[in-house]
Amino acid sequence: MAHTSHAHGLCLAVSKVPLVVHRWVDAPVGRTPWSRWKYRQPRVFVACSQAIRGVLVDGGVPADRIHVVYGGTHPPPVVSPAPDAPDILAIGARVHHKGHDILAEAARRLRRDGHALDIAIAGDGPLRPEGLRLLGHRDDIPALLAGARVVVHPSRSEGLGMAVVEAMMAGVPVVASRVGGLPEVVGTDGVLVPPNDPDALAAGVLRALDTLPERVLAGQARVGATMSTERMVQGARAVYDAATHPPGRPSGAS
Repeated sequence: MAHTSHAHGLCLAVSKVPLVVHRWVDAPVGRTPWSRWKYRQPRVFVACSQAIRGVLVDGGVPADRIHVVYGGTHPPPVVSPAPDAPDILAIGARVHHKGHDILAEAARRLRRDGHALDIAIAGDGPLRPEGLRLLGHRDDIPALLAGARVVVHPSRSEGLGMAVVEAMMAGVPVVASRVGGLPEVVGTDGVLVPPNDPDALAAGVLRALDTLPERVLAGQARVGATMSTERMVQGARAVYDAATHPPGRPSGAS
């Protein structure tokens, strides 16, 4: 199996066994002759969301070779809030596609309108958006989630959004961009806004602050059931079994 595009190519170069490729990113499939050939070879693709399935289909992969298995994780442990937990928390590398510059613009609008909110990013990276508290790399994300009032995820692209999965499992209201697999995670239990729109993001933060507890609990239950570690493992094993033991071939055959 291969979990990156580079690994996908290497496996084709050095191995003749059936190949299962996991796809986590929503970048378009390349249109070069090499890419077209490369994406015809795997027996099965595992897409981490329906959005990624669509990317693969658009790239020429036959739909019957693609299985959607949502990324999964364990619910975060119940811990005391971190003393420096912000009101509004973003989790992710400080890179362009995470949209933290849009969050900085939204923060300016919120403060201009009299909303004194502490907004911070947990994650490393080269960018340093002004007006946001930079927490750097953190090993205590559950404690930050325990103290946050809202998690915001303003990405420009996202295969699924595991930070949002974790936030919803922790019972924290979420506002996220309507891109990639994020709508599948957030559903109707959080707030979705257009990407690259600081006004919509600012309004979304205010809506998320007023999220009704029953909506938060509904999202927590739904994501906990569909995006658990156990559900991911079961789905992946079923795909591997199907790939290595095609119909009509005994499971013990070599």
